[in-house]
Amino acid sequence: MAMDDFIPMSGGESWVKVPIQETLERVICRATNRILVGVPLCRDYDYQTLNSTFADNVVKFGMIISLFPKSLKPRVVSSTIVIQKEIEFIRPMVEERFAKMKEYGDDWDDKPVLSDHFIGTSLISRLTFTQALYRLLANPEYIEPLRQEVDAVITEEGWTKAGIDKMHKIDSFIREAQRVDNFTLLPFNRLALRPFTFSNGVTVPAGTLVSFPASAIHTDERIYPNADKFDGFRFAKLRESERDTMISRHQAVSTSSEHLAFGLGRHTCPGRFFAVNEVKALFAHIVATYDVKFEEGKAVPRPLCIAALRLPGKANVLFRARQK
Repeated sequence: MAMDDFIPMSGGESWVKVPIQETLERVICRATNRILVGVPLCRDYDYQTLNSTFADNVVKFGMIISLFPKSLKPRVVSSTIVIQKEIEFIRPMVEERFAKMKEYGDDWDDKPVLSDHFIGTSLISRLTFTQALYRLLANPEYIEPLRQEVDAVITEEGWTKAGIDKMHKIDSFIREAQRVDNFTLLPFNRLALRPFTFSNGVTVPAGTLVSFPASAIHTDERIYPNADKFDGFRFAKLRESERDTMISRHQAVSTSSEHLAFGLGRHTCPGRFFAVNEVKALFAHIVATYDVKFEEGKAVPRPLCIAALRLPGKANVLFRARQK
């Protein structure tokens, strides 16, 4: 598994210091591409680097492009070179699979679903995972109850989709980390092309730039009691209290006007189901497999804020094999 390769354990009670941002970048990129392109390509170091660099550049260049008028946007930055490099990596695999599909026809169980211009990125998973891990390190009292849930579920269901779905506390912890540490401060920036009147009578004139402040919503006491306090099991308790009504609205993949980590409406992140399941599986694996902590005297690093983005800061994390 990727975690074993990037976080080698020496056994016993010794700790291993891991630069967590760089390590998670490799682990999640490899795990994501294990599903998307398979082995051996997902383990190729240069391919991982290309994917991770592209993911970061999408955000960086997107912000740069937004500063220029529409007529100049194509001249500012182009992803053509990156896409061509990506094609160089995946073309042999795609051509081989298309050849097999041609030979075996539609009955081929492993027929390809990729196009030449497929780009696999895992930025959302990495940011979400980092947020949740930092919150776990800052609140170690959650480790044992999370372990108990993971151990019980794995004993019953194994490492399956059904098992991941039953990890309500893991799910809640990740959703709460998103609420408190949402990496998108202003998820919606929209230009009104025509006048629009809300139900309360407020009218937005054409040409007005409108933003929805995610952080203000996520810390609204009318929505979240004790909103400034991190409560890792906040949403698990809500699911329990509303067992017979609208359970799904408290899951990490759910979107609403009260929880904007993945956006809302037609612009909701379509990859959130994949990202959340990936993060839950990796997070549960860490909880069940390792002891983790910050270096002595260290705490959650200060986030890096760039315009509307709040990115997790870099830190070293100490790992060792779980002490039973």
